[in-house]
Order: sequence, then structure tokens, then C-alpha cells
Amino acid sequence: MPALKNATEWRRRHFRFEFAFGILFGVSIIATAWIGLVGLWVGIPCFAIGLYLQRRRMRSCTCTQCGAHLLREPKDDSRITFNCQQCDTVWDTGLTQDAPP
Repeated sequence: MPALKNATEWRRRHFRFEFAFGILFGVSIIATAWIGLVGLWVGIPCFAIGLYLQRRRMRSCTCTQCGAHLLREPKDDSRITFNCQQCDTVWDTGLTQDAPP
């Protein structure tokens, strides 16, 4: 039976990434209010890149024990976990996949 461990490093990286892109997106919104459309031209690509990278990160992880690249199959209303076959470990992110409306 695989060991269940918390993916704390994944959560730290996820938080740092979301914080950085949130600040960048917020600055672009403020720049739009002060400068005009120039800030909007920064905000839209920032939003699109952030959304793409977030979706990519939610589907993959790196095992902190062996360094293997782990993928997951998205399932509705289930915990976001990554299974490492080499270490026989299941990494739990603490997040839950929401079902589509």
C-alpha cells in the first residue's frame, strides 16, 4: 500500500507563483486605471500566461524523494494527488478538484 504524504513543497511553489502573478496582474489593473489601455495590453497576456501555467501545474508535480515527473488524471470532486510508482508514495496537495457547474 502506498504511503500518503503531504506535498508541502508543491504548495509552497504554488503559493509563490500565485502571489507573484497576482501582484503583476494587480499592477496591470492599476496601470490601466492610471495610464489607460497600455496597462490592459500588459494585463491580458499576464492573465493568459498565468492561467495556462496554473492549469499545467495542477496536472503535474515532481516527486521530492526521487525527482520523478508525476502526472495526474483530473477527476471531478476528488482530492488532487500525485502517485509516484518508484517511491510507492501518494503526494496529497490538500486541494480538491471542483466539478464543473
